[in-house]
Amino acid sequence: MQIEQVASSHVKAIAYDRKERMLYVQFHSGAAYAWDGISKEVYYQFLAASSKGQFLHDVIRPAYGDGDKM
Repeated sequence: MQIEQVASSHVKAIAYDRKERMLYVQFHSGAAYAWDGISKEVYYQFLAASSKGQFLHDVIRPAYGDGDKM
């Protein structure tokens, strides 16, 4: 699993476990969350999104919930 540092005002890093279909997001605040059942397509869309925070709010949370705090 590779951790991707991203350019975002809220999201610091994103990681994805393809085998487990788990998305991990670390915020600049230090908080970290995990989402289960994320497809690789959604992960790649998230990485490519011009606004990571907006994508998280508009796509991931409505479809997959608020995630599990780590």
